[in-house]
Amino acid sequence: GLIGLGGYFLFLYLLLRGFMRRGNRAAEFPYLLPVLVALFPLNAHMAFYGSIWASVSWWLIAFYCAFLSAVCREDTDH
Repeated sequence: GLIGLGGYFLFLYLLLRGFMRRGNRAAEFPYLLPVLVALFPLNAHMAFYGSIWASVSWWLIAFYCAFLSAVCREDTDH
């Protein structure tokens, strides 16, 4: 219900806020764009829960987080 909707919008807000705060947006954008398309609330795909779209979305989020982890590790090495 409302708690899930609030959590959904909070997640999108934190995702976009983090994107805007980091400096290297051009390298990060190709990994963020599929996540935003898959999670866009007015998308025409099937229900997010209990379908293949949930698996695809979680994989995209995992790839994006892995990219961010690699970038953060690279920044601390230099």
